[in-house]
Amino acid sequence: GETDFRFSLILFGGYVKMAGDQVGDESASDPRSFLAKPRWQRLIIAAAGPAMNVILAIVLVTGLFAVRYPKIPVVNSPTVGFVAPDSAAAKAGIREGDRILAIDEIQNPTWEDIALKEVGSANRPMAVLIERGADKSQEIVQVTPTLDDRNGIGMAGWSEQMTVQVAQVEPGMEAQRVGLKKGDTLLEAGGQKVLSTLKLQDIFRQGEGKPVELVYERDGKRESVMVSPQKSTIEGQSQWRIGVRLVSPVTYVALPLPEAFSESVKANWRNASLIFGSLQGIIERRMSPKSLAGPIGIAQISTEAAREGATSFISLMAMVSLNLAIFNLLPIP
Repeated sequence: GETDFRFSLILFGGYVKMAGDQVGDESASDPRSFLAKPRWQRLIIAAAGPAMNVILAIVLVTGLFAVRYPKIPVVNSPTVGFVAPDSAAAKAGIREGDRILAIDEIQNPTWEDIALKEVGSANRPMAVLIERGADKSQEIVQVTPTLDDRNGIGMAGWSEQMTVQVAQVEPGMEAQRVGLKKGDTLLEAGGQKVLSTLKLQDIFRQGEGKPVELVYERDGKRESVMVSPQKSTIEGQSQWRIGVRLVSPVTYVALPLPEAFSESVKANWRNASLIFGSLQGIIERRMSPKSLAGPIGIAQISTEAAREGATSFISLMAMVSLNLAIFNLLPIP
């Protein structure tokens, strides 16, 4: 009919152009053209695409949670398990074992609340109320996350205290040689408690490849081995590694559809808040536009997510759809 379809040689993105959507178009005088319609109709048309993106994001995550919902224990006032040397958290006086009671206006935050605040607060102080020691003394400190040049987001240099478990052992690496297996829970390394994956990396870094005694638990029994970390480069960063992928144990459950929908709306709201926080940081020149991935960046991340499995891929697609909804509503070209 009157619709002009185009199939491009380079399949890079999709686009649609409505008749008479720009002043001076040949069809601008047609009563059916976009600019000839009342403002309220133009508003509905402009909002229809972003609305479908939001709906798609909610539907994808609802379907995912109805099959596989990560039942992570919600711990209010979480405990800091690791503080990187010379990091923003270390300079503010945060120590391992401190409990975070509040961060800015958020009382009894979960670690997810803390992480969302952290990434969107590059070069902006956060008021953190901590509880320390057996006497449970409280103190307010100012933590100012630094800008991570690689990812363009705020980093405070801390991580949550958690159980560290082996999820995968790489063939031919030190961990396989000494007999570590999937499901082993790491307890100590070099005489220090392992309460975070970053803590283990820091212990290896301090040892600079020297043998380290690793204490772990398997089937309720406490065992130990000597490991010699090897230096390797991962995504441009040099690290001491033994060849294990570490996770915090998570139980997955299937949620009833109404509950899955409710959790999906909450998750998408948190993601939208993160996107708006990043935009605010870029406008205020506290953060880098690197935190916003373009088509090529999305393609790279999608490939990585696809390798990790359907759960990661669906979660990423929902995030991309939500991202598109927000950006298509912004008054920018």
